[in-house]
Amino acid sequence: MSDRCFLVLGGSGLVGSQIVRTVARAMEPEKIVVASLFRGEVREFLYDVRKEFPQIEFVGAWGDVFVRDEFSLERRRRLLQSGHRRDMLYED
Repeated sequence: MSDRCFLVLGGSGLVGSQIVRTVARAMEPEKIVVASLFRGEVREFLYDVRKEFPQIEFVGAWGDVFVRDEFSLERRRRLLQSGHRRDMLYED
């Protein structure tokens, strides 16, 4: 399985971080992509997990994966405050 890449959504959260560690330990993939809403949480987690598993490449991704790319870094509350953006969000 060393040629595999895994994507863990919510990977820097409480449960997600344990999934990342379990996959790293049990599957020993080449790469794990850790995705979560907030950049700071992802970066902090990557700093720690890279020390634990130096043989694995860890890549961070952040933002809301459930909305179009142009909205992915905005908070949901802010999106909903704009009538035009809210309409675009619901059209998707």
